[in-house]
Amino acid sequence: MQPKTFLSIPPSPVHMAKNRRSWLVLPLSALAGGLFAYFGIRLIMTDKVVADIRALDNLQEILLFLSFIPLVWFSIFFHEFGHVLGGIVAGSKPVLLLAGPLKLVFSGFFPGISWNKAFSTWGGLAICIPRDGKVTRRGSWILVAGGPVASLGTALIAYAFASNLEGAFSLGLGFYALVSLAISFGTLLPIRSGGFLSDGAQLLDLVCGSKNSYARFVLGIVLGQDGAGIRPKDWSVGDIQSAMNGVTDPVLRVAGYSILATHAEDNRDPVVLENAYEAFAQCLHEGGLDSYPVAFRAELVLPVAIFIAEYYRDPDLAEKWMKLGQRPLFAPYYLPCAYAMIASCRGNSAEAARLASDARAMLSSSSAPGSGIIYQEKMLKIEVNK
Repeated sequence: MQPKTFLSIPPSPVHMAKNRRSWLVLPLSALAGGLFAYFGIRLIMTDKVVADIRALDNLQEILLFLSFIPLVWFSIFFHEFGHVLGGIVAGSKPVLLLAGPLKLVFSGFFPGISWNKAFSTWGGLAICIPRDGKVTRRGSWILVAGGPVASLGTALIAYAFASNLEGAFSLGLGFYALVSLAISFGTLLPIRSGGFLSDGAQLLDLVCGSKNSYARFVLGIVLGQDGAGIRPKDWSVGDIQSAMNGVTDPVLRVAGYSILATHAEDNRDPVVLENAYEAFAQCLHEGGLDSYPVAFRAELVLPVAIFIAEYYRDPDLAEKWMKLGQRPLFAPYYLPCAYAMIASCRGNSAEAARLASDARAMLSSSSAPGSGIIYQEKMLKIEVNK
């Protein structure tokens, strides 16, 4: 059996549609940042600040300079933690927080701490999913606004302490306050950068009640069901296809077709399954992959590679798809699943069983999503047939 048109060739930079507005983000952000820095420095450059700077000795100057980068990371962390707190207040479950080199995975009572290897997300990212598939407009407002509010709040607190201290501590807290204030207002600009919508753009969607906002609601319900451990065949996907009509956000379109393909995986109809993955692949070809955040592209292409290896028994084509993303950030079990399926295609049953065992060990965690059930079953089948 031969793969269909869009599945037969992985997307490449030649095929990917370009975002014509993406070039505006950098100069607009630079202009906004420059203006904010100019007026911010003029505002804080009081006689007290000048006196504190002049009073520093050489060692204090070096330590203060070295503290700037950690202070920026702290300001990013508290912004993202504001989103997490907003999500908890809104009834959502925190899943992931990225801030600079820090990675927190909320899988138990205490979050797991590790090094964030996805440099494209060092600017900060927080992911929360609705509990039991319950999504409300009010909850979305609280979650999104939590970041800017936290940045503004910590900026005011830092400024209050800086005003009552002297020397390097006062200068460091003043710098933190300026950075946090810039993050608070900067993230409210309605822009897209690196595949991510800013807080301001998401809030604008909520205010306008756009089709993108409605699609985000519908997808949020399914993601909540996935996070709650509900297997794909039982997801509420009935509204997703209609929600995709008129959606202009390519990231939402990709997420929608990805969900439909995963749902088809669990319904055992080979025709529906092939058509679902072909539609998903077409969306990736038509600018979807290019628009998606780089750090999460592996979560898109690895399921396609697994499907191709299992359905078409074509390990070479599966490996070509894998080259588009081999570091899954959110679902690390995809990688050994893909390698296990490819090894199985090539008749290397012992290697396939070993990799399948590794994947099932990852999936045995209590925090594994509902979509992980179908991959557990795929890997168990490989182990049994070794």
